[in-house]
Amino acid sequence: MLADTTTEPLSVYVHVPWCVRKCPYCDFATKPGTPETIPHQAFGQSLATELDLRWPEGHGLASVYFGGGTPSLWDPAELGAFVRRLDERRPATRAGSSAREHALRASTAPNASARRELEVTVECNPSELTLCLALKLRDAGATRLSIGVQSFSDKALGFLGRRHSAAQAEAGVNAARGAGLRISTDHIYGLPGESVEDALATTKRLLELGTNHVSAYALTIERDTRFGELARQGRLPTIDEGVVADTYLAIEAALDAAGFTHYEVSNYGRGADRADHNSRVWRQESYLGLGPGAVGTLYTPGWAHTAAVSPNNTSGRPTTSADGADAIGPHVVEPSQHRADAPSDVPPPAHRWRNDGSVTGYLSALGARRLPSADTESMTHADIGLEALILGLRTREGAAIAHLTPELRHRAHRLHAAGRLEQTPTHYRVPRQAWLHLDALLRAL
Repeated sequence: MLADTTTEPLSVYVHVPWCVRKCPYCDFATKPGTPETIPHQAFGQSLATELDLRWPEGHGLASVYFGGGTPSLWDPAELGAFVRRLDERRPATRAGSSAREHALRASTAPNASARRELEVTVECNPSELTLCLALKLRDAGATRLSIGVQSFSDKALGFLGRRHSAAQAEAGVNAARGAGLRISTDHIYGLPGESVEDALATTKRLLELGTNHVSAYALTIERDTRFGELARQGRLPTIDEGVVADTYLAIEAALDAAGFTHYEVSNYGRGADRADHNSRVWRQESYLGLGPGAVGTLYTPGWAHTAAVSPNNTSGRPTTSADGADAIGPHVVEPSQHRADAPSDVPPPAHRWRNDGSVTGYLSALGARRLPSADTESMTHADIGLEALILGLRTREGAAIAHLTPELRHRAHRLHAAGRLEQTPTHYRVPRQAWLHLDALLRAL
């Protein structure tokens, strides 16, 4: 069992690595698999063992996310058994009635706010998502389905290498709604030859189907993908970046008019509907990563989350008690203090691991009750500060100033003085109209 490293409730990410076929744009850690070939029970047993080995005792559970891969290929009965196992590991949230019981009771209720006591999200491919499966996932404990719609154009879906049709995508959304589940939908735009109107047709159809959350991503050509290989060979059609930018703005305008909040550069929720698990990761809260290839991060108690930040401190150095508020926080050690000869009893701000991506290696290690970590890292404040910018500036709230090193604060202040960043008492953030140019801004930082 790992030592207790955070007083906050923990989120849990479970990586289900199997896909029937890998999409040509995807660079995630996936393995070929079908419902007939997946070792359903052995995988569930290994997850349960890893949970036992990694879980810091006495902590509540903040959110659960089953990603992949294609989690909808995994047996819902095994998924449900693991959700129940999670419930047993939550002594800190058992005062009164169980939050899990609240979530289960609310899974068919129209009041979505009740379900938010514990968000359990399962990613689904429309080719598998029937009403029968949606009901099984609901009964297993899922409160939200993240559906890989991508497009309602069969031509676009064919180019993206998706296994489902536009009709199946629509049926999948309706199935999730019929099961009384909250819905997130993925939409990929910016395809070669795709017009603004073509992409906007998918957005409009998602609205007509009643979805309350949309993740809209411009197609990115990653190097280690089939599309990346075709691009290097000059065999992939070019993408008009001007059309991509116009499409981004058109989608934003359509969703804004429909009452959605643009809370992360690629994510929109109607009203207050947001993806709770992802938001916690963007805020740099602790999460357990379980499964082959999964990444997890545990933060040291109070490292920066309880910091009181002085908005007038832009000198590039931490505020001390003599200056007033402690801008770093009572438990934080600045990067300069993390030397090779630093006292051994000073914990690093965060511990991160990445599991072995091999399914065979993962099952073998956990069968012997050994952690399947392929890589571990003790993160410094410089590491965390860089991630705070990369993750935080993608969000409506921005990057927490308390998470930044003095050098990064100084750089951010210079951009604020130049009008390229906004500043609140606790955060630096990118003006909404500048989100389209976020990559350039990050390079400037």
